[in-house]
Amino acid sequence: MFSRLTEDGPVWADGTTAQADAIIWCTGFRPAPAHFAPLKLRGTRGYIATVGTRAVDEPRLHLLGYGDWTGPASATLIGVGRPAREAAKEIAGQGTGARSCRGRRPGPAHPAARGRTRPLATMSRARAGGAARSSTHVQQGAIGVSQEPQGPVARMEHHQIPIYLGAMALGALLGLAAPSAGPGLEHAINPVLGALLFVTFLQVPAGDLLRSLRDGRFLSAALVVNFVVVPLVVAAMFTFLPADQAVRIGVLLVLLCPCVDYVIVFSGLAGGDSRRLLAATPLLLVTQMLLLPGLLYLFMGPDLGDIVQAGPFLQAFLFLIVIPLVPAWALQAWAARAVAGQKVSEAATTTMVPLMAATLITVVASQVPQLGGSLGDVAAVIPFYAGFLVVMAFAGRLVARLFRLGTPAARAIVFTGATRNSLVVLPLALALPDELAVAAVVVVTQTLVEVIGMVAYVRLVPRLVPEPVTVQ
Repeated sequence: MFSRLTEDGPVWADGTTAQADAIIWCTGFRPAPAHFAPLKLRGTRGYIATVGTRAVDEPRLHLLGYGDWTGPASATLIGVGRPAREAAKEIAGQGTGARSCRGRRPGPAHPAARGRTRPLATMSRARAGGAARSSTHVQQGAIGVSQEPQGPVARMEHHQIPIYLGAMALGALLGLAAPSAGPGLEHAINPVLGALLFVTFLQVPAGDLLRSLRDGRFLSAALVVNFVVVPLVVAAMFTFLPADQAVRIGVLLVLLCPCVDYVIVFSGLAGGDSRRLLAATPLLLVTQMLLLPGLLYLFMGPDLGDIVQAGPFLQAFLFLIVIPLVPAWALQAWAARAVAGQKVSEAATTTMVPLMAATLITVVASQVPQLGGSLGDVAAVIPFYAGFLVVMAFAGRLVARLFRLGTPAARAIVFTGATRNSLVVLPLALALPDELAVAAVVVVTQTLVEVIGMVAYVRLVPRLVPEPVTVQ
């Protein structure tokens, strides 16, 4: 096992060196970037800045499998496939004359190659723990490869947030241009959201999901931040909310329920532990189903506390968790046994961004026509939603510290405490009596504020919860 890396390749403890263009690196479950220190690569709190899988400061270096910051779900066997294939194609096209040199001193460079820039390395973190012997292949020759993401899917994943903001804007335009389509679009919310969650569950192997459920410390932190801290924050702002009961119940419905869908995407973009967060989603949904009627009773009294029944939440759990989860696991099992299943699984995972955009378009377009004369009341809750995001960023960090969580898990706790379950509770708001119809618009307004807030969260949470840097 080599002891360190230089800009030319690996160096062993006895001084042996090798020139390398590819290194397959197996380091376990957490990124261990300390060996990159001699390369002086820029990054955010331990995460190396990349475009796709390629390091920004060292275009010859690819990073694979380190987590969602090197490709969506790339720490899983299924998720790493697409970025690995793209990186392999780039590396394969960078010259000719590769030869194996594992553990050997390289011979002198060909005269024609001296003075050229060599491709350095591509690194992949395997899911299995422990360290594996590295295999290097020397390849001389100059390279000139674009640092832009390759292919339409990679470009969509790289520009997720602008796509989601554009989807909401398009939904608003559709709602204003064709208000009569609103009722029909409301019926499409659950199917499109279920498809989104199917693709989300597909990217985490069933075994990993079940093992993560035994992660008591992380799950305890998620429950405390969502069902202890959040109700206290909501209680502090409740008195200052508009007096309209429909507005208040809409705020309570959305803020008291933690998100179980796109929080995984945004958390992953910020370097959060999206796998552990995904494993917590069934527990979070069941818990909010059980606690929401009681919380509404505490805030609004017995009259409105009886409006939300367990039935709609049971239906949401069936259609948005059980039905997507079972076929996702079945497809994983097929993909593990057959090439055809693997191709279907890989094709399905490419639909994540389009499905998320379709969900936002559907939700916003279905609710914009309901604004009517309630625009003033709805606008009045926007500062509360924005303030909630600010407060929960620091509250989530505090909870993560109390439970002594690592950086990726702590970032995930910040995100789960801040993001709310607007897409899932919207059907509950739509089922309210006509005199409370504006509650659904209040719920959707929180989605608009939150997605915009996630733009700031993705950039700022890595600074709020920095990655410890250890250099050996």
